[in-house]
Amino acid sequence: MSYRQLNDYPLVVAVGQSEDHALADSQSREAVYVRWRLIATLLMALAAGVLLLSLRRGERVREEIMNSESNLREAQRIAHVGSWERNLMNDQMSWSWEMFNILGIDPRKERASHNTFTSIIHPEDRERVQQAYRHRHPHTIEYRLLLRNGVLKHVQESFNVVHDENLRASRML
Repeated sequence: MSYRQLNDYPLVVAVGQSEDHALADSQSREAVYVRWRLIATLLMALAAGVLLLSLRRGERVREEIMNSESNLREAQRIAHVGSWERNLMNDQMSWSWEMFNILGIDPRKERASHNTFTSIIHPEDRERVQQAYRHRHPHTIEYRLLLRNGVLKHVQESFNVVHDENLRASRML
């Protein structure tokens, strides 16, 4: 039996084993440890590669969405057609850029709202338009807008109603 500190290994060989036997166990455990570290490193590299591919795919999707939104904005500008959406559950509205333009409202200064829109409908047409909205059925209606700067516009609006799973009207587009 031997007993001494080995400079290259963090162990002391003591009771009942030869140095060769003790070193063989340590070397075997070290080999297993090295294999597991290699496997863990490879798995982390694989995960990083998958994440990178996912980020690149996400960036492409974002670019496609931005391009599509830009094309829609340009098409609406050229055709002078706006679009809007009203959530009937919380009464939130959103307008396209061209809808803001048609209504003569600066989107940097004012948010889309049903009250703002209603205030721009010509007073003589307001009740008829509100009645069409209250029915909450798809509709096409012609009416006038009286913009804040005094300009009178004639518009034709077509809208649709979306129902939730309980068949309640939930959105108007």
